[in-house]
Amino acid sequence: MFRSRSAVISLALILGGIVQPTVSLISLGNITSLIYDAKEINYGRHTLLDSYDFIIVGAGPAGCVLANRLSEDPTVTVLLLDIGRGEIPLFTDSPLVGPLLASTDYNFGYETEKQQNGCLGLRGHRCSWAHGRGVGGSSIINNVIFTRGNRRDYDGWARAGNEGWSWNDVLPLFKRIETANIRDFGDNGFHGTDGRLSVEDAPFRTDIARAFVKSAEAAGYRYLDYNAGDNL
Repeated sequence: MFRSRSAVISLALILGGIVQPTVSLISLGNITSLIYDAKEINYGRHTLLDSYDFIIVGAGPAGCVLANRLSEDPTVTVLLLDIGRGEIPLFTDSPLVGPLLASTDYNFGYETEKQQNGCLGLRGHRCSWAHGRGVGGSSIINNVIFTRGNRRDYDGWARAGNEGWSWNDVLPLFKRIETANIRDFGDNGFHGTDGRLSVEDAPFRTDIARAFVKSAEAAGYRYLDYNAGDNL
């Protein structure tokens, strides 16, 4: 019935939140304790070499992909390093566990600088700034949400002298890596159809979520594909 054990735990968390909120809170606390005590995958040290052709520091989404692509050449050696913990089966590959992992040592736990107009209700006017710490990087704690970023950021990098980093430069690469299955914006020209990364919107939407979007539109806000370069 289930394709993986992570599917089982995801379903359990969903049902816990819908059917028994009180029991769910207790269960989530127990799961967090399990994460602290769990045994991550041990990659071993017996295969370490004295030297490598490529050493990649950081096993986040970019580092893992880069190591994978480089290691496709059997003539080169690649070492991928990360300061954080390894993967924990059942936990680090289950999207719904992301918020729990954010409260463990899978998160660096950074804080922003003191804010003048934000974080006013927080200690020192500083907001938490989550950043993944471990194999998988921030993809461990962001619920596997795929976000490209705003075109203005990329264009700003290009204006600063980083040739090849404008929005128009990176958009073809974004499209090339993905196979998009997006109900509302799939045919707007900003998404790919033949890539190795499957991107789709949430399969379940509540009536409250739909009403929220409609009320925002009624108030004059645009309903946008936030991966099309314009998030506001």
